[in-house]
Amino acid sequence: MAPVLTMYYCLKDKKTPVRSKIIIAGALAYFILPADLIADITPLVGFTDDLSVIFTAYEAIKKHITPEHSAKARKQLDQVIKA
Repeated sequence: MAPVLTMYYCLKDKKTPVRSKIIIAGALAYFILPADLIADITPLVGFTDDLSVIFTAYEAIKKHITPEHSAKARKQLDQVIKA
């Protein structure tokens, strides 16, 4: 979940290049939209396509991820875990 949140904060950053924002937006949309290549209700295999899209997008834009993006993602995860 941390890479997804980190990418979200990178997407919101005005300094992130447009090309990277498009990659992030596409990956995050694929992650949350119900239409997938492999149905998410399929045990174990259902999320592999989602994970591969997120991983590929993350690798493509990781040079634009700042420590601030990662810190915001960690802080958000900590809040969710504590709740």
